[in-house]
Amino acid sequence: MPRPRSETPKEHTSIIRAKRKDGWTYVQRVVSVYDPKIKNSKRLSTEYLGKLPPGETDLEKLVPLEPRRRKGSLKADKISAPAKEVADPRDQSRIIYPLDIVFCVILLAAMEGKTSCTEIAEFWRQCRPLLSKTFPNFPDEEISHDTVRRITMIIGKQGERT
Repeated sequence: MPRPRSETPKEHTSIIRAKRKDGWTYVQRVVSVYDPKIKNSKRLSTEYLGKLPPGETDLEKLVPLEPRRRKGSLKADKISAPAKEVADPRDQSRIIYPLDIVFCVILLAAMEGKTSCTEIAEFWRQCRPLLSKTFPNFPDEEISHDTVRRITMIIGKQGERT
């Protein structure tokens, strides 16, 4: 008679060491769960804890890794750089939506063919998860089409001066 399996399988946490060619040993914490369909464990998450110098095995001497910078955040900084040159006439104490971020979202929406203020506000709402991962200080609030219109008017006024 087969042993009954629970509906929620138990998670298993393990520490894995991976030796690199340069001699350093990288240490990871892996959380996995047994999957009866594949008859093997399935990884749920992997977290790098640090690295050990060549020849060391004691976890007390673990060197923490520097936090990795997201690939998208570097590109987002490059895209938003020209927008930082535009003078922002708004009251700085009341700003919710940074000008550089709104400019970038307008540009991205336009690349998808969404050029009206309503379409840009809808693009903002739909792409919020991806945009908040890409831009480090992305606002939590939804943007209205009226706010998009006011900010595009700022862009228009800046263009008239040059």
